[in-house]
Amino acid sequence: MGLQSLTITVFFVLVPFFKSFGQESRPPINIAVSAPFLELSPLKATTSQIQNLHRLTHLSLVDFNREMEIVCSFCEKFEEKRQEKTGKYEIHFTLKNFYKFEDGDLVTAEHIKKSWEYYVDKTEKSPFLSAFSKIDSIEIISPLHVVFHYASYDIEHLTNLVLLKIVKKKGEEFLGIGPYSLDKIGPYHVSLTPKNSDLGNVLHFKTVVDQTTLLLKLQKGEIDLSVVDLPPRKIEWLRKNVSNLSFVEIPSTSYVYLGINHRHVWTKEFWMREVLMAYLPIEEILQHKFKGYGLRAHNVFSPVFKKWHRPNPYQVMEYNPELASSMLQKKGFIKKKGFWHTPEGEKLSLSLKVSDKKWTRELAESLAYFWRFQGIDIDLQSLEWGAYFSHIKKGQFCLTLGNWVGISGLEIIPFFFDSQKIPPKGGNRGRFSSQEVDLLLQEKKLQEAEEKAFQELAVGSLWYPKIIWAMNNSLSPVLLYPNESYLALVGLKKILNQK
Repeated sequence: MGLQSLTITVFFVLVPFFKSFGQESRPPINIAVSAPFLELSPLKATTSQIQNLHRLTHLSLVDFNREMEIVCSFCEKFEEKRQEKTGKYEIHFTLKNFYKFEDGDLVTAEHIKKSWEYYVDKTEKSPFLSAFSKIDSIEIISPLHVVFHYASYDIEHLTNLVLLKIVKKKGEEFLGIGPYSLDKIGPYHVSLTPKNSDLGNVLHFKTVVDQTTLLLKLQKGEIDLSVVDLPPRKIEWLRKNVSNLSFVEIPSTSYVYLGINHRHVWTKEFWMREVLMAYLPIEEILQHKFKGYGLRAHNVFSPVFKKWHRPNPYQVMEYNPELASSMLQKKGFIKKKGFWHTPEGEKLSLSLKVSDKKWTRELAESLAYFWRFQGIDIDLQSLEWGAYFSHIKKGQFCLTLGNWVGISGLEIIPFFFDSQKIPPKGGNRGRFSSQEVDLLLQEKKLQEAEEKAFQELAVGSLWYPKIIWAMNNSLSPVLLYPNESYLALVGLKKILNQK
């Protein structure tokens, strides 16, 4: 593996951080988020919302750029090395030399090693202990040179380091080196204050659970920026009814799919999975339901992953209702009173379980409509989130509407498609099992494993949703990240006297 250097562009790294003065005279920027702030410790926070906050307050050695490539954040450069004889793997980091913690201490290699020790200290009860326990040791070569040692190479080792925040423990508090400091903490609001006055306004995050309330707050100017995932119809309402808003969008890394139970009497059959996908006019659903805010998916990786995205690379069944009907007829199915029946006279009926989130329910209703129109009886069940997730983990479903978020690269493939990764061991909730896929995964041929899994219709690809932020015209422009990183907020300012 070659030498990697700094390619991420975040202008706050060009100046040392000092406590800013005069922030009180600047109006805060009110930012709407969808969830409360229940766990703010960098060692324990697992939600994307809190992880994103820590991108602003606690840096890591590496992070993702807008092309979803791993690049330096706190480091100047890094180099990956593999020892041919032993198979051991190392990552060498050269650190930046001007970062300081909030108490003024200069960050050195000692702090990198100590941060890792906090994560693997069992008394801290970090959910990342397993991931960081794969690091055999951290060697300090000099104050600005540190080496991570692993027993063997794994594609996830480097990407996991995005989660390892550089911290210094002071009492019960973990100090960070990010461009903002954490202030005014409450369960439904958090304020981030810039450490340098050139970085703009205080960022005041507010939890707004109800989306109708959020729309009204945007209309009244009580919220300056919404990073909430709003349904397309509500985005369209804002466009038509709120003149002082602008919208920024970008394809996301998320992947929406049809979850299929491979142990169900019908959906375990490959031909039935082909029928289900051939009955779905996905492009039509995207046009009418998403209003252009989604992209047709054919594999896990959206277009932002230039290395791995492919437009229908596996020649998976597209919309073809005539072919789907002929496949059922060849299997002996007969249509009676608008629905398909087995040769034994049993109606073809499948269940579709989803959460009770309104937008998810609406999407599920769209899928159910087209299947019913073509003659497959669908029992649509909308469950409270806890009950729904319990059913899915236990395999108590036939079909479901799933969304994989936080995708960062090929390391996600074993988690979803390895036959040994059935919950609670992993994310293979459809109980997909393929000897060929398992063998490819064992051989670390992850892209080939993904291709084979999709050829076997492990899941049904639907679409990639877009990220859309609604922002007041008084705010300075932002450039979004496809993983919804809050690094896009660095330097955000409110421009006064806007008309």
